Order: sequence, then structure tokens, then C-alpha cells
Amino acid sequence: MQQPGDRDLYRRLAPFYDMMSRGLLAPFGGDTRFRQRAVDAWDIRPGQRVLELGCGTGLMTKLLVERGATVTAVDRSAPMLARAKKREPAATYVEADLRGFRPTETYDRVVLSYVLHELTADARATTLELARDALAPGGLVGIVDFDDSARQPVRTLIGLYMRVAEPPSAREWAAHGFRDEVAAAGLVTVRSEPVGWGTGRVGLLARA
Repeated sequence: MQQPGDRDLYRRLAPFYDMMSRGLLAPFGGDTRFRQRAVDAWDIRPGQRVLELGCGTGLMTKLLVERGATVTAVDRSAPMLARAKKREPAATYVEADLRGFRPTETYDRVVLSYVLHELTADARATTLELARDALAPGGLVGIVDFDDSARQPVRTLIGLYMRVAEPPSAREWAAHGFRDEVAAAGLVTVRSEPVGWGTGRVGLLARA
């Protein structure tokens, strides 16, 4: 659900995305450890059917498959998907814009890893509703994304980073997403905890 022109942006970023992720998450125990914590919070178990919306280069996809999940991973960017397929060939990949994606089955978990902050408010609402509607009975939505619960001076530093390197939607999501937008989409919080010194939050959500 990127904005116009983002296809070219993500095509240019694809070769460097993994390196950027490792650099950004290095202060918080490293990329793998950070993502493992999210997967732990989402309670991913062997045999679960997982829909990953916005899989990027498959960094989270690989961890989900390693937990024994059957993963369908969706992304708009063909170069990102090519890298994801190489990293974790056991997943099923779908090239699609989330605005037009309609799953044909339901899932035990629908997960979004640092996706929502990239989207406009309307697009975030649509994506959260998509995630909700794709849940099987008893299924849950897992989110990890920016949050504004960090203490000073980390709060100031992450705020500066978002102003310089992220779209305005990132600050909107960090301020309101976990508190207001998930509720507006008909979801309730089952589990929520800060990660990365409060720069992010991992949440597990159920239908209201």
C-alpha cells in the first residue's frame, strides 16, 4: 500500500534493505533478536497458518517458517519478493498491493511487521480491517511497529529519526496507532509490550 512512486523506491532499496535493518536494530540486540521477540509475543506455533502482510525481503518470514508455521507472505515489490523467496523458499509468496489483496482462506495469525507506519491513515484502516477479516475463528493479529512510549533521551532521538527518515504517517501511527486505530478497526488488545527501549511496540490483537 505504498504511495505513488514507491515501486521505484522499493526497487532501489531492495539491495540495501537488509543492511539498513541490521544497522537500525543493532542498538536493540540485533535484527534477529528483535524479530524473535515479536514472534515470541505473537505465540507462533507449529502448524499454524500465518498470513504476513508486507513481507519485504523475508526477514520475518524466515523466522515464522522456522517456528513451524505455514506462511503466505504478501508484498507489492517484486525485487523484495525475489529476495524473500531466496531467503525462505518454503513460504508461499503473493505479489499484490494490499489495497487490492483479498485472501481466499483464513488464518490463525495475520502479522504486520513495520508496515502500518508507512501508510496513510485511510490505508492503515483498510489494512487493519483486511487483517481482521482474514482471521480464522480464534485467530489473532500480530503487529510490531513504532510507538511513542520511549523515555528521554531515546524519545527525542527516535522522533528525530522519524522526521528525517520516515514519512509523516510514521509519527501519526506512533502517536495513535496502538491506542486508537486498532480499536477503530474492530480489534482488541490481547497482549502489548514495548520493544527497542520503547521505540516500538509489539501487539497481539483479537476481534472485538
